Amino acid sequence: MERTNRLSRRWLLLVVVMVLMILPACSPEVELPSVEEEESAAVTVEEPASVISGTDKGDSEEAAPLEPASGETVPFTVFNDLDIQICELYISASTEDVWGPDFLDGVLEPGESQTYDVTPELMDMMAVNCVGEQVAFDFQEDISGGYTWNLSRSYLSSPLPEGEGDSTVLVRNNSGFEICWIYISPTTSELWGNDWLGDETLAPDDEMLFYLNQNDYDIQIVDCNEDVLAVEMAFPIAGEGAAYTVDPIPGPSEDGDATLMVSNPLDTDICWLYIAPPTFDIWGPNRLGADILLSGETINFTIASGEWDVQAVDCQDNVIDARPLTIDPGAETVWELSAPVDPNVGGDSSLEVVNQSDVDICWLMISPTTASVWGDDWLGADILSPGASMTFSLDAGLWDAIAYDCDQNVVAEEYQISIPAGGGLWTINGN
Repeated sequence: MERTNRLSRRWLLLVVVMVLMILPACSPEVELPSVEEEESAAVTVEEPASVISGTDKGDSEEAAPLEPASGETVPFTVFNDLDIQICELYISASTEDVWGPDFLDGVLEPGESQTYDVTPELMDMMAVNCVGEQVAFDFQEDISGGYTWNLSRSYLSSPLPEGEGDSTVLVRNNSGFEICWIYISPTTSELWGNDWLGDETLAPDDEMLFYLNQNDYDIQIVDCNEDVLAVEMAFPIAGEGAAYTVDPIPGPSEDGDATLMVSNPLDTDICWLYIAPPTFDIWGPNRLGADILLSGETINFTIASGEWDVQAVDCQDNVIDARPLTIDPGAETVWELSAPVDPNVGGDSSLEVVNQSDVDICWLMISPTTASVWGDDWLGADILSPGASMTFSLDAGLWDAIAYDCDQNVVAEEYQISIPAGGGLWTINGN
C-alpha cells in the first residue's frame, strides 16, 4: 500500500524524488521498487525554487547541460495561453539528466509564442514563471515532425477571484486538525500548483468556498504539521458546485477498547508516529502531535481493537520501524521499536558477500531479522561486480539481506541468515 506521510507535489517529483519503500518484514529506504506489500512515500515540504541552467532533472550533477540544437533540426514552438508571464523555458532530451540552459529569448507574454530549432528526438519541457515557480512540465514528447507546446490553464492550479468561474467547491474541515495547505489541481495537470489557502488556515469544523471552472480535480489536504490528511483524485465539480469534506482518519481515540504502548529502546528519538487502518492509502496525522518520543521512553494510546498499520520516523526523517499490528480487545499491546543498523558500524563477527550472478550489484541492504525496514545501502558508492566479494562487519546473529542490480531489480534476497561468531557467507547466485 502506498501511503503519503507529508506534503507531496507533482512538480517536485521531477526535480528530486525521495521515496521510502516500506515492507512488512524488511524494506529498503532507497528509491527502489517494492518487493512486498507495504509501501510508504514521504516528501518534504519545499517552496518552489527558481530554476537555473543545469538544474538536475533527477539527482545527477555529472551530465553536461544540453546546448541548443545544431545539425538536423525541427521547429519547436511554445505558445503562452496562460494569463501570466513566462520567464524561463527549458527544452532537454529525455535521455539527459539535467535541464540545460534557458531557451527563452526575453519574457514570453500571455498570448505570445516563440519558435526554436531543436533536434528531432524525445524531449522534456519545463516552463517557469517570473517569480521562479515551475508552472508546466511535459515529458518524452516525440517532436520528430515539429511540435507546438501550448501552455494552457490545465497546467495551473490557483483559485479564481471571488465570483469568477462557472462553479465552486466548498471545503469542510471535519478532520479535527488545523489545515494549512489545500491543493486543488485539474486532473489533466501534472502539477499540484499553488496553495489555495495562501496565508490563511482552515480551523477544525470550519469551511471555505473556492471559485473555479467546472472540471475534474485532484485534491490534497495537508495539516499544519505537514502531514497529508486527504487525497482525492478526479473529483468532479460541475453545475452549481460541489462540497468536499475532509473526514478524520481513524486512529487512537478515547472511545477505544484497548491500549497500545509504544516503547522506544533505541538510541534515537522519534518525531513522527503514524497509526492508520490498513485500508487507508495515507498515514494521516502525526499521532505524537508536537511531542517527541525520546530514547528510552514509552507512550500509551487508547485505541480500538483490530488491525492497524504503524510507522515510526526519527527526527532526521528516516523510517525506523513499520509493521502491521493486531490489537486485542481489552488488552495492552506493546510495540517495541526496532531499527536497522548503520552499515559497517562494527561488530563481533562479519559477513562475506560473494557475487556469483552475471550482473553488477549496486545496492545491498543487510538488516537484523528483528528490524522491519532494510535501512541504508551497505555498498555506498561501490559496486559489487560479478565474481567479486566484499566483507562487512556486524554482530553474530540472524540477519536478512537483499541485493539489487543497477536497474533496481532484485537479484537475490534471503532471510534469517545465521551468522556465527566466526563469520558467515552469503552467495548471490541471481535468478
